[in-house]
Amino acid sequence: MTFFIVSNHKPQHSHMEEKNIETMELSGRTLRELWLAAKWAKLLSIITVCMYFIVILLVIFSGIITSLFAAMVPFGGFFIALIYIVVYTLTVLIPGILLYNFATNTQKAILKNDDDLATTGVKRLRQLFQYTGILALASILFIGLVIAINVLYAIF
Repeated sequence: MTFFIVSNHKPQHSHMEEKNIETMELSGRTLRELWLAAKWAKLLSIITVCMYFIVILLVIFSGIITSLFAAMVPFGGFFIALIYIVVYTLTVLIPGILLYNFATNTQKAILKNDDDLATTGVKRLRQLFQYTGILALASILFIGLVIAINVLYAIF
């Protein structure tokens, strides 16, 4: 199977100008690897989204969070559960959806030899990496803030 990717992006670096990346042909081996990657991505995304909903149901119906934190938080455990659900949605559900979109669009693109679907699939993969990178940076900043607050609290 031959698959063509055409890009309107012009290379900005001189070493990139040596190669013509405007039109690139992917070999059958490359497409097979991409197909297998998409299959595993689909499986992983389905498991991720299913586990997300299972955990959310446990949070909502178990009452564990409510009973543990009811006395510590002015709004009770409901507030903590709500924060947990929002954070869990941002860190698990959205990446799972982006991964699923990558997988389905990539598989359809290979089957239909469709450049637009391939572009959408790769775009979703880029968005997944971009989103995960932003979450990682936000986590590092949050941990740094917590450490700084603890150091300041210990000093004073």
